[in-house]
Amino acid sequence: MSEKLTYGQREYMRKMIEKHGLNPAAVCTAYEQAERDGVVFREKNSSRKTAKEYAIALWNDGERKGWF
Repeated sequence: MSEKLTYGQREYMRKMIEKHGLNPAAVCTAYEQAERDGVVFREKNSSRKTAKEYAIALWNDGERKGWF
C-alpha cells in the first residue's frame, strides 16, 4: 500500500514558485489542482472559498507578508 505525499499550504506554494517562478496564474492553477488531488489539505474551510479562490488568497498573503 502506498501512502499519498501531502504538503502544507505554504510549503506547496513555495514548491510551485520554484517550479513556475513568480507566475501567479501558473502557481495558483497548480495549487488548485493539488488541493483537488488531495496533495494539499485544508483542515477547515470556514471561508468557504473554492480551491481557486483559496490559491489566489494564499498567493496574495504570501506576497503581502513576504513568505515567498
